[in-house]
Amino acid sequence: WRMPGTRLPSTASDGPPASEPGGVMFSVMMLVLAVGGVFAAVMSIIYGVRRLNDMNVSGWLILLMFVPLANVVMALAMLFVPGSDGDNRYGPAPTPNGGGLIAALVIMLLVTPILVWNVRNARREMR
Repeated sequence: WRMPGTRLPSTASDGPPASEPGGVMFSVMMLVLAVGGVFAAVMSIIYGVRRLNDMNVSGWLILLMFVPLANVVMALAMLFVPGSDGDNRYGPAPTPNGGGLIAALVIMLLVTPILVWNVRNARREMR
């Protein structure tokens, strides 16, 4: 019960909590996600161009990834068409993946579901 016209003592700010939309942590996380998204997009384009060159076609074809329906065809081609054997007009054959890269991929594939599961459980507990 409160007397009309009185306020409860406030904490450091009267704004939204840090984790709510409009809070400081929410803004920081949105910035981190935006930077991460731009980084992922740039890296996808770079590796897409390298993959197309490995197939002995022009890297400019990566622009088809921005065209609806053509992007599906391009993605399937980049996944399933084998690269050229040996050297091609874009340079020498790429070196095979090392053990460190394969180990990192396996660790990532094992850790990601665990992280997703933990986040989902934490969100359920917050409700």
